[in-house]
Amino acid sequence: MVGMALHHHVARQLGQEPAVLFDRVADRLPEGPVPDLLRKFGARKEITLRAFGWQQIDTADGPDFIPAPSASPVSNDRGA
Repeated sequence: MVGMALHHHVARQLGQEPAVLFDRVADRLPEGPVPDLLRKFGARKEITLRAFGWQQIDTADGPDFIPAPSASPVSNDRGA
């Protein structure tokens, strides 16, 4: 799922509907759990890079993806 989130994001960036793209890929696979998973994942609307641990950056070669920084640890009042 983590890797598929990148494809979902890029499809949207290119003006494509992720559900259509993921369906097309699923249609090329033999029946089984993988095509079903692709169709369900492609149809999801709440997919964001951040939710799947990615961030998009600009490089000299164009956009790229790197792991998003982890949330900072929650501090407590006991000084620990």
